[in-house]
Amino acid sequence: MSFELKKDVPIKIGELFSYIQTYIPHLSKAASIDLLSYLTGINRSVVLTKLNELVLTNEKIISTVALVKKGYPVSYLRKKHDFFGYELYIDENVLIPRVETETLVENVLKRVDRGKKYKILDLCTGSGCILIALLKELKDSVGYGVDLSYDALKVAWKNIYDLGLNDRAFLINGDVLKIDSFIKDKFDIITMNPPYVSRMGDYCEFIKYEPDIALFVDGDDTFFYKNMLFILDKLCKKGGLIFFEIGANQAERLAELYFEKNIEFIEDYFGHKRVMIWKN
Repeated sequence: MSFELKKDVPIKIGELFSYIQTYIPHLSKAASIDLLSYLTGINRSVVLTKLNELVLTNEKIISTVALVKKGYPVSYLRKKHDFFGYELYIDENVLIPRVETETLVENVLKRVDRGKKYKILDLCTGSGCILIALLKELKDSVGYGVDLSYDALKVAWKNIYDLGLNDRAFLINGDVLKIDSFIKDKFDIITMNPPYVSRMGDYCEFIKYEPDIALFVDGDDTFFYKNMLFILDKLCKKGGLIFFEIGANQAERLAELYFEKNIEFIEDYFGHKRVMIWKN
């Protein structure tokens, strides 16, 4: 295919889909379908059955495709994103949940008794994706999400309310690095997906549209893990579990940092050590 999208020209939806896949190669197939659904106004569950139907290439289609080519996330356009089978509201105030983060949720669920009641603390909660997925799966548990960004917490609260968890999920606006100064309870499960991208290192340019506060640390990319080392054992019950999402190249350094702790690493779907589990 070697054509450009031109205004007021009818094309088949299948041709538009092929254009998206050809000229926006950084999108996954799922994201390409999401974009196609957004551009045509046809529900994503049936849009691929409409490939022979015609659509008029209006200004919205042309400008949106150009924006996504530059890396603007489709989830921000749609204002929603699927995580662990749950549809979440997402906007520019929160990090877009990654499929790698589902590895963390899966490994929490592998290590608990779903019939028991747990007290969960989710740090750097963002959209609330981890906390929400756990509370939806652990029906009797309660959880607390903490984030420095009040705007992020507004997104998390919308998701909590929309998914019917407002009686079991509670949010706190605060700095996780000082959490032991304002939370004195102890928790069965602690989860944390902190900023771990160094501004000095290499990273995908497309994350530039996501909030800096959720992604970047100045200097050492293990900053949060170092600083939480002597805080979290105060908040975790004896025998409790702490789950960190980590960067793809951090496991060796974190093993040295946490050498006195009972830790293990879990690989994500792509073979990267993505989750560090600390049994207190």
